[in-house]
Amino acid sequence: MTLQKGQILKYKETGGERKILEILLGDIYFLSATNDFEAYGSTYTKKDIEKYFEIPKEKWEPNDGEEYFFIGCCGDIGKSFWNESGFDKYIYKIGNYFKTKEEAQKATEKFKALLKSLHE
Repeated sequence: MTLQKGQILKYKETGGERKILEILLGDIYFLSATNDFEAYGSTYTKKDIEKYFEIPKEKWEPNDGEEYFFIGCCGDIGKSFWNESGFDKYIYKIGNYFKTKEEAQKATEKFKALLKSLHE
């Protein structure tokens, strides 16, 4: 989990938002007290943040030459190697890229279910 100054966090239970105003001593975070993100607030440890806030997933991006998988037009799983091509950039932009074949297969099942639900 990587947290950064300026990042917005959402409470798990209420959905209220807090902004990381400062990072103190490595794993102590000073968060805004209100949704207005004013310069006053409270301190939280990394453990507190994990307990009370939704932590956004870190977005994986393939390195040059790295293998990745995607969902093809017929629901098949495709494999490619990242090289900054127009195809790579488009796949990345729409979120249709996965680190493993298994991740792509799980996403394919969800995608197929979504498409079917649009016709019910």
